[in-house]
Amino acid sequence: MNDTERAAAALKAVCDYMDGAKLEYERHTEKNTVLVTITGNDFPVTLMFTADPGKQRIETYSEIPFVVRTEKTVDLALACAAINGRIAYGKFCLYPDRNLCTYENSEYLTGLEGFSAAYGGALVAPAYSIVEEYNEKLYAVNKGLLSVREFVASLRNP
Repeated sequence: MNDTERAAAALKAVCDYMDGAKLEYERHTEKNTVLVTITGNDFPVTLMFTADPGKQRIETYSEIPFVVRTEKTVDLALACAAINGRIAYGKFCLYPDRNLCTYENSEYLTGLEGFSAAYGGALVAPAYSIVEEYNEKLYAVNKGLLSVREFVASLRNP
């Protein structure tokens, strides 16, 4: 299997998982991209999966659905760092120049695990769970409803 075939197989696995889970999604074959929006407990979570045969990677990207307030940039940076110290899959990133907070992950397309719906689920489910768990708390920090100290304490005492 060459790099282009691996990238296509990885995206097919993501789609197979979402078909099995009865999730609606958009597949953009020409861009090697799949988009899905899942409504959770608070904000909808939109995940974008892109397979890049040149980099031999599949990347997950999600914009957290709020505009970063300039006066809360440091607080959000600290909150993202606290989260990133706890999660093993992906990372939260802050782009103050674009007033944007994101969740991102990148994995090699080895194909060793096979490109099945289970593989797709291993990409979709953790990304969704992580974003769903933290997006409302990041929103509260951004709005000033939760201090960084309170946020970090909530991580220690779930």
